[in-house]
Amino acid sequence: MHDSAVLALPLDSSGCLRHGRAMSNGATGRHVCLVDGSGFLFRAFHALPPLTRADGTPVNAVLGFCNMLY
Repeated sequence: MHDSAVLALPLDSSGCLRHGRAMSNGATGRHVCLVDGSGFLFRAFHALPPLTRADGTPVNAVLGFCNMLY
């Protein structure tokens, strides 16, 4: 078995993610926050204008995905 790093995010009493920083005391917590990544990417790709890097790689979906997670 491998011990993987766990990012514990602060949740309110209803189990929803609170705005703020992750727990800094090293606690792993007992909550899991699932994200529909494919839905976020689809929505971000079609909601934002076509954004590309200098080499032509499309980055609008990545930007939108990161903004929605933030």
